[in-house]
Amino acid sequence: MQILRKKENILIITLLIFLAAFFTVLAGLKYLDYRRSVSEGTVFDHLVFYASGHGRTESVKCFGDVRVTPTEYYAFLPSFSENDGISITFENRDHVVLTSSDGTETKVLSGEKLPEVTIDEQYTISFCDSSGEVREKGNLIFKKSSDIAAAYITTASGSLDTIHAEKGNSEAGTMTIIEADGSLNFDGRFDRLQGHGNSTWLQDKRPYQIVLHKESSILGMGAAKKWIMLANALDASLMRNAIAYDMADELMPGYSPAAEYAEVYINGEYRGLYQFVEKAEIGRNRLDITDLGSENEKMNRTPPESAEKVKNTGENGSEQVGVKLEAQPEDITGGYLIEHDYGPKYAAEATKFTTERGEKYVLRNPGYASIEEVEYISGVMQEIEDKAYSGEDMSDLIDMKSFADKYVYEEFLKNEGAGVTSSYFYKDRDNADPLLYAGPIWDYDQTMGNSFYPSINDPETLDFCTNHSENTLIFYELWKNHEDFRAETVRFYRDEVRPYVMKLLDSGLEEYFETVEKDDDMNSFRWGLSTGGEVEDAASIRTFLEKRVAFLDRVWLNGEKICTVYFDIGNPGRNQYLGVASGDTISIMLNLGSGENPTVWIDKETGEVVTTETPIDHDMVLTASETETTAEPVNDTE
Repeated sequence: MQILRKKENILIITLLIFLAAFFTVLAGLKYLDYRRSVSEGTVFDHLVFYASGHGRTESVKCFGDVRVTPTEYYAFLPSFSENDGISITFENRDHVVLTSSDGTETKVLSGEKLPEVTIDEQYTISFCDSSGEVREKGNLIFKKSSDIAAAYITTASGSLDTIHAEKGNSEAGTMTIIEADGSLNFDGRFDRLQGHGNSTWLQDKRPYQIVLHKESSILGMGAAKKWIMLANALDASLMRNAIAYDMADELMPGYSPAAEYAEVYINGEYRGLYQFVEKAEIGRNRLDITDLGSENEKMNRTPPESAEKVKNTGENGSEQVGVKLEAQPEDITGGYLIEHDYGPKYAAEATKFTTERGEKYVLRNPGYASIEEVEYISGVMQEIEDKAYSGEDMSDLIDMKSFADKYVYEEFLKNEGAGVTSSYFYKDRDNADPLLYAGPIWDYDQTMGNSFYPSINDPETLDFCTNHSENTLIFYELWKNHEDFRAETVRFYRDEVRPYVMKLLDSGLEEYFETVEKDDDMNSFRWGLSTGGEVEDAASIRTFLEKRVAFLDRVWLNGEKICTVYFDIGNPGRNQYLGVASGDTISIMLNLGSGENPTVWIDKETGEVVTTETPIDHDMVLTASETETTAEPVNDTE
């Protein structure tokens, strides 16, 4: 009997040891599982939603807003998805429990569908091990846009690290665009996705250029290979570019870029509400003039970009920079696409020229022009500049209507970069059309009261396109010296711009508000912006337009005298002119100081101090007092 009891005790002890070892091993495995998930990032980093609807399924990575304590997590769903068509995958956990705000719990395994979700409701999602123990949990909110297309971009590396490391870096990949109703808009390869913009490239939400493998139409726009993806990161309303491009398409003859909204997902990560915009370039469905750049490429065995660079410098400081080509077309009178630029942006370009008065121009097409081509088109621009200053007839050189239209457009919208940057001109071959035209329009996120510079945001002055950090006086000189330019300016505003804007104010602006609201603040939550900020900023657009129309009616339609105020800051590369209605004050004076103290301005003729309380009743030159006069910060726009 004692022997049996000893054996039983031994068995019990052995069993206990075995069970202890088993649970120790199990605990160790759970610990290793936990450590592995921690080392690989939170389990939320591996949580993926599969949004399905209308026969389509696309993946969306979970987004964690680390700006919120505790962190909130989001599923940003495309318009085509259905609320009962969402499945999930995750790693390193047995299952999740989704708990709704009313306390309803649903257990879901990786790969299974979630119950029908409620948009904007806050759920709790708990990641559990096989025993049901909660290992990690957080708040989860489903957001969904409505009636906006979704673009899914996948890079070859599956990452944006290389592209974001330097603006010139690029990767190939694939893109699919799905309309809100589930229909396929585009599905194909792209050769390059790369950065775009200048100051906008420095924002968290970045703009891109995408170059498709072959010419294709996207979102109803004309077929082409190159497209710009505007982030509108500097425009809280997200609608200034849309308003500007639609207005130009309606009012300005010739080519104006089209733009369409889309929710953008890159490598499964929601990146925000973007605008796909036609690139300002020469092409069959773009600016349809002679493509001199393509002709250069066809005629040279050595690619023009590899050709030797040549630079000519004139005694007056002008320069022409081009390349030495083996061959070029016999007729080099067109076509050219030219952009006015400045500073480091100008310095970085391959083929370019400056005029005798310091205006800087870059050749966008041909991108690598022969030195002879640069000499030709710079000679044309020099003659235009000379006659703009002298008041001589220019009818054999420029299309005056296009110049007046562009000036009204820039002036009316108070474009921060007006005339200086993103300011285009084009010329076809002489046998097609010998005149040079102003356009196409480009880059309007910093307009309508949205400038970095307070002095530009005043809706009750004229700027004459002289409000940036470097020289551009072509439109000011045209206004001052050419009656036909002034007459066309007033006609275009009175007959076309004003009626269009009045319709916008009556009901049209609401359509833009409604379009952006369809995003359901997904863009705001993704980028940590103030929710509802779009509508709030949209209200400021309405106020700006109302004041702008009232002021231009006074000085352009009712004939009130315009007094010209010139701010002389002692910098020949920067000229600031303001047009002020006689008797008005300047509500926002130009401030050059780097500190809080405003610059003191002195009337050069009378020696009197001019402030925001001084009525302006004559043309005047203002000089800054002897205080710190460092220039306002340079702002490179998109």
